[in-house]
Amino acid sequence: MLIAFVLLGRTLEQRAKIKATSDMTGLLSSLPSQARLMVDDSIVEVPCSSLSVGDQIVVLPGDRVPADGIVRAGRSTIDESSFTGEPMPVTKEPGSQVAAGSINLNGTLTIEVQRPGGETAMGDIVRLVEEAQSREAPVQRLADKVAGHFTYGVMALSAATFMFWNLFGARIIPASIYQGSAVSLALQLSCSVLVVACPCALGLATPTAMLVGTSLGATRGLLLRGGNILEKFSMVNVIIFDKTGTLTIGRPVVTKVVTPSRMDHSDSRLHFDGSWSEDDVLKLAAAVESNTIHPIGKAIVEAARAVKSPNIKVVDGTFVEEPGSGAVAVIDDKTVSVGTLEWVQRHGVGDSLLLETDEELRNKSVVYVGVNNKLAGLIYFEDQIREDARHVVDSLHRQGISVYMLSGDKRSTAEYVASIVGIPKDKVSFFPMIEHTIHIG
Repeated sequence: MLIAFVLLGRTLEQRAKIKATSDMTGLLSSLPSQARLMVDDSIVEVPCSSLSVGDQIVVLPGDRVPADGIVRAGRSTIDESSFTGEPMPVTKEPGSQVAAGSINLNGTLTIEVQRPGGETAMGDIVRLVEEAQSREAPVQRLADKVAGHFTYGVMALSAATFMFWNLFGARIIPASIYQGSAVSLALQLSCSVLVVACPCALGLATPTAMLVGTSLGATRGLLLRGGNILEKFSMVNVIIFDKTGTLTIGRPVVTKVVTPSRMDHSDSRLHFDGSWSEDDVLKLAAAVESNTIHPIGKAIVEAARAVKSPNIKVVDGTFVEEPGSGAVAVIDDKTVSVGTLEWVQRHGVGDSLLLETDEELRNKSVVYVGVNNKLAGLIYFEDQIREDARHVVDSLHRQGISVYMLSGDKRSTAEYVASIVGIPKDKVSFFPMIEHTIHIG
């Protein structure tokens, strides 16, 4: 039974290690297995593992980028949320950096490979976490040290028990108890001491707990440098949150649709078509955006479904999309453009400046909707705040832990989110044009 228990403990430890490894290698599954390599003006599909620095690869809309590199031709928007947590795609043009595992949304890119295969940023993350899991915590080193010395003591005590009961046991207790065999009694008692006092749990529980803890953290987006960092969490007195994807859900959500009936008509520079209601604007915009995979387009389509707007189709062959600007299509003989103000102006909407008088709307992103030559309405978005964010921050405050927030968003937006979740403005750090990086630990 002793051997069986030891083997069972070792089996559980190995299973925990295998599970932790599989959690890490699961991150690599986001990388494609094939890449489109340009060879003498032709495109050949090759394994990503065969790419070399300097190779030119083509990434089509909807594909994941197979290697870290620099854009040499094309224009598109890239979903980098798996790295930065930012829900809004980033426009990429010649000279822009792209990371393996990010998703190309709506344009064809030609990329020069800089870091292929396991040298990518995704590969670095996996290596860092694997190294972290092999790094022992102080309590684990103490447990191993104690267990090592304690084992010899237990073995000596077991041997002493056997000798005592074998030599003197027959004189202490009646023969009927040990059925006349002192050796049998001594063997049973020495094994009992060995089993009960063996520090198997001390030596197995600590490393297993560390492995499982770092593994669960990795699957939930928490990367730890090692068991020593996990152990230090008990001494934390300051916590710094990122805004997007941490205090917020990490994807855009439609919060308001504004039409001319809700605007200030005293501004002569605004040219609105007053014949469209909020439902009409949302319905037309959803019809256009149903042809794209852009996160804002998906948010508009979801909002239209939520209010049960009827599905309408665009005229075949009329849909046009420009990465970073917007999309346009013809619906029932009407030209509907959805995107930036500059984009709808390029498609017939007269020159106008929108004066945002609503303080609440200044903290939100906006998409303009033009129908023919008029501005039909505006759709406002925000990265919705998590329902449990306020509770978490309040709980930390009650424990005496100071909470700060970092953001690369607009100052007004960052301070708005902080006020909602209960973080004072003086504990909000704002970094405009922040370059998102990954910090392990």
